[in-house]
Parts: sequence; structure tokens; C-alpha cells
Amino acid sequence: IFYANERLGLREHGQRALLYMSSHVPVAQQEINELVPDSFYRDLFMNPCLNGWARGEEKLRYMRLCHKVLSRSHLNILAKLRNAGIITRNLVVLPNTSNASLATNGTHITIGSRVLTRAAKEKKISPAAEKYAADLVSKAMEHFLPLFVGEHTAAPFRLGFENFHPEKALGFLAHELDFTQLRMIWRRWKKKAKLSVFGWRLTPFGPARIDAAVAKIFRLRGDFIPDFRLVDYFMTLLSTDESPSLDGTIGNAERLKKDLCDLGIFDPAMSVYTLFRQRDFAKYGFCGFEGRHYSLFPRIRSGVTDAVRLQSALAAALYRMALAGTLRHEDIPDTPGVESERRQIFFSRAVGLPTFYVRENSGNAFLERILAYAKRTRKSRRYPGYIRVKTKDYCLAAIDFIRIEARETVALCGAGTLLETLRMRILENGEDSAAGTLAGEVCRRLRAKNPLDVPAETFNRETENYCRESLRRAHFAEGAETARDLLGESAGADFMRNMDAAFDGNASPETLRALIAKMLRALETLRKKFSP
Repeated sequence: IFYANERLGLREHGQRALLYMSSHVPVAQQEINELVPDSFYRDLFMNPCLNGWARGEEKLRYMRLCHKVLSRSHLNILAKLRNAGIITRNLVVLPNTSNASLATNGTHITIGSRVLTRAAKEKKISPAAEKYAADLVSKAMEHFLPLFVGEHTAAPFRLGFENFHPEKALGFLAHELDFTQLRMIWRRWKKKAKLSVFGWRLTPFGPARIDAAVAKIFRLRGDFIPDFRLVDYFMTLLSTDESPSLDGTIGNAERLKKDLCDLGIFDPAMSVYTLFRQRDFAKYGFCGFEGRHYSLFPRIRSGVTDAVRLQSALAAALYRMALAGTLRHEDIPDTPGVESERRQIFFSRAVGLPTFYVRENSGNAFLERILAYAKRTRKSRRYPGYIRVKTKDYCLAAIDFIRIEARETVALCGAGTLLETLRMRILENGEDSAAGTLAGEVCRRLRAKNPLDVPAETFNRETENYCRESLRRAHFAEGAETARDLLGESAGADFMRNMDAAFDGNASPETLRALIAKMLRALETLRKKFSP
């Protein structure tokens, strides 16, 4: 990027390209998206030269397809929200025909298994057996993904009162959850945001001036969301009654995509969207899993390391349970209702909801095993036949479940201290979590004690500025330090001096070329170190 700014003459013409991690789509980009047609938006923000694929034009066509499908899919949410009883009046704010959430598909971490890959190479496991076990591990892993949300990564965001139109605030949740869990989340979200006047629940009317006046008169501040990206982006596909997505049979994803295409939700040409996805040997040349639930890491070296270690330990523990027969497909039925019930915990954690509800006889034996470790649960007075669970208690129960029922795997992975640290962080209400760290830095810059103390737009713009400035410099420094360590003491000192000059925009093209060569040398050292 630094080299392109100099060599391609961007700085000379008053322009500058920046590379940084961000928690949400830039506010200016969202505003442009509201003003221009979807086809023009695709021309503006999708370029085949910037995606890192060898076949750039093919990737460009794929990204155009994704944007078109997601934008149309978002429009179809209106009917679902009305059928769920969430939209109760005829006045709605139609979602734009162009959806900008594709720009925030998060961080994906893929971890392979040398043991399983070797077994697949030697044909000791068949593709059918690999698929059967991988689907079982994937749907079991979804019960533990709330441990990552807000703790390892986050995407802090403010929604003002005027933004609480369900057709916009709920993102793609109507395609990801069943009506029952969708209604529960919306009711509890409105309660958390204190959207009430004299005991009456109140949502925006539509006209901006009226909503602004109502918010000002009744002091309706809206809400702070720890990881809004997980709500705003299409994270996972909900199975249909005829096509379960994780039942362990080959071709189930293709069958589900075809069903969802007929419903106007998805396209068969797109990759299947799921929270924890199998990397199969036949397609990728190794056996493993891809975690697609990560948003923004406030710290790269420690944050990514802890997330990778936790993901590896959990996947290994669940795989061993599957091989031992203590975890079976029958324990987690492949129905949309059961799927929605376990995923609501993940999305509740993203929104920051303190509680969730599960059926007493849901049929999900694996979830019941985890809940047996929860210290405080009770029958719901509002929802007969349901159990009320605090989100924090569930996360602590999930940690205890793994520590006790997979103690050998935890010991082999050296994850005991990691789990204890995560447990203490949850008990401390996330002050040292990713969400707490990022929101705290933004509030410090705004001289505010709480995200709700400032207007939503002010907080979101300052979050964007923080990611572009301070966080970018911090991530850059972490990367430079890693490269320095790989290069050695003699070359590392000179490397760091030149990197500082590059970040400040004072490095010549020759110096930047030398830095690129050293970075490639560092990457080659890393590759040799970890190659099998």
C-alpha cells in the first residue's frame, strides 16, 4: 500500500490508500449506498484488482452476484417480519435495494489437522465419513461460539432511537432464526434499549424529524451493541424442513441452497454461509475447519493467538467426543427449530442481551448437557414451557463443560489457563474483553464515560476514526515487531527504522521495495518453520 501511494502517484495527486481493519462499513460509504442505485454501487466498490485472487475477473463476477443476492434477500425479510408479528403496522422503512454489509465479512480463521489430513491421504477415512464427523463437530461447535463473541473480537456500534426500525435493525436475523427466537430477541432488545414511554413499548415512526423530536423529548438514547457486524451481515443459513444443512450427508449444502434459491433468499452459485465450516480434503487438500465468526481484533498477536488456541482446543475436544460416541448426530436434531434455538445464544451475545430462553423439551440433548452446568436457571413466567437462562451463566457453563468432560483434550492442548482467563474475563463483565477495550478507547477519545452518553452517529464516526488512526498504527506495530523477530537482531533494527518512516509517509520507493523484500523473506522463514 505504501509503495502504491508513491509509485502510482496517488500522493502526488492528493490521494492516499490505507489498509486497516474496521468494525463496520464506513459511515460515508453507507450514506453513498443510500443515494446511488445498487448497480452503480457495485461499480464503485468492487474491483477485480484488489481481491487477491489469481482470477480477478471471475472473482469480480462472484462478488457482484453476492451483492445482488444479499440485497434482494434483505428485501424479502419484510414478509418474514410481518408473519412473525414484529412488523405490526403498514408504515415501514423499506431496506435499500443495495446492501453494504458485504464490506464487513469479518475475519476467517482456518485450522487444519495433520492427523486427519494424513488419514484422508491414506484413504483411512472416506469422504462420507469425513463429512459425517465434520457436520457433527460443526453443529456442536455452534454451542460454544458465544464464548468468542465480544471477548476475542467485537464490532462496537451505536443505534439511535431513529435506527430501531426492525426491518433494518434486525439485519438478516429473519433468515437465520425461526420466528419464535426472532420475536424473543426483538422483545428483549427493545427492553434492553429502554424503548418505552410511560410503560408503553415504542419504536420509531419513520419520518426523521418526528423520530428525532420523540427521542429528544423522552430521552430515548437507543442502544450500544457489542458486535453489530454479526447481526448486520448474513452469517449463516437456516435449514429448511426438507434440507438440513448439517445432517452429515454429502450434498446437503447444495440441496439447502437450492431450496433457499426457490424462496428468494440465496443463490446456488454462492458458497454456503455458516458459522463454522468444514474444509474437506477433496476440495482443499486438507481436513479442517474455518471459523467465520470473528469480527475485529483489538490486539493481533495476543488476540488471534488466544482465539486460535481456543478454536483448536474446542474442535479437538468435540471431535474426540464424536469418535468416542459420547457426541452423536441424534443428540442435536437437524430441524430448523433446534438449529435456531442454539444459534439464538450466539446472536443474543452479539446484541448484548442478558438472557435467552430454551424449551424444556427441545430435544437437543447436547444443549441440555451444557445447561446442567449452569448455576442459575428457572422456568419462564412469560413463556410457559421455556427455561430462562442468563447469557453469562451459559458461557460459564460452556467453559465448565469443556474443562470437565474434555479434561484430557484440554490438557493435551494446554488450554487450561486459557479457559480460566476467559472465565475470569466473563465474570468481570468484559472490562478487558474485545468489546470493552474497543468501546473504551472510543469513549476515551470522546471524553465520555459510556457509549450511550454520546449520539449514535458521533460514536460510530469516532469508532471509524479510531480504527483508521490509532488501531491501524497499533496493528502495524505488532506486524512490524513480528517481522523483526523473524529477521533476527541485525536486520531487525534497520527494518524497524524504515517501517516507522514508511508508516509516517517519509520512505522513498527504493526503501519501500527493500522493505517488501524483507517482508517476503520473513514470510518464507515462517512458512519453512511451520511446513510439515
